[in-house]
Amino acid sequence: MRFFVIISLLGVAFAAPGARIMGGADTAIEDYPFFASIEYNTYDVWFLHCGGALISNDAILSAASCFVASNPAFHRARLGSSNATTGGTLETIGQFILHPNFNRVTMENDIALLRLQLNVEESQTIQYASIPGPNYVLADNFALTAIGVGRRAPGDIRPAKLQSVRLNLINRELCAARYAVLQAEPGYENWPTVTNTMVCTAVLDQPGIGTCQGDNGGPITAQGNVVYGVASWQYSCGSDIFPSVNTWVSPFSNWIQANV
Repeated sequence: MRFFVIISLLGVAFAAPGARIMGGADTAIEDYPFFASIEYNTYDVWFLHCGGALISNDAILSAASCFVASNPAFHRARLGSSNATTGGTLETIGQFILHPNFNRVTMENDIALLRLQLNVEESQTIQYASIPGPNYVLADNFALTAIGVGRRAPGDIRPAKLQSVRLNLINRELCAARYAVLQAEPGYENWPTVTNTMVCTAVLDQPGIGTCQGDNGGPITAQGNVVYGVASWQYSCGSDIFPSVNTWVSPFSNWIQANV
């Protein structure tokens, strides 16, 4: 039997104050027991790859862009650990379920499910995240939390501990307009466009805070354990001008239900 939690919220939630995985801080897995670190194997060496969120006893939610043309046999999931590369439990991944309409150029529908070979039992450090229903909408400037073990600066070494950072939900039209300006620059004509199935996060006018390389697929959470977004793409790590762009989970709630 698979266990799966969907949160429904009609209307728009009130905005919460913002604050300031770049610019974040060490955090404990007990605070985010649904976090999954996805690793891949090359020549018998395991490397950190992407993040994810455990949403049932055998499924992890992540980004399709992390697993295009990849073999599940060369990947594994680390659950229940505050450390980036040690501790917790290692789970074998049996199947990648990428959204059938994922476009690696436009980055639309950048969402995937990772099916584990064995069922996972909940504990103090391993629990399920909740998935928002189709009507779960949050107001601009709502405080969200990004979780991951990605780089703390471009080209930097990865942190040894799980990181979290508080980000604000950025108005989609503002986010799209800023990327439209970027697309008008030579060499950026084919940069992705922000669509209505994406959400943007940043701390505007405060550089150095946000997701970075290696955080893709990781959860962007609201109200504790609700996965509001999945880290997808950005122009630059921690930019205060161009927000990070994430897959908005609510429009994919029915697809997730059908495949979990």
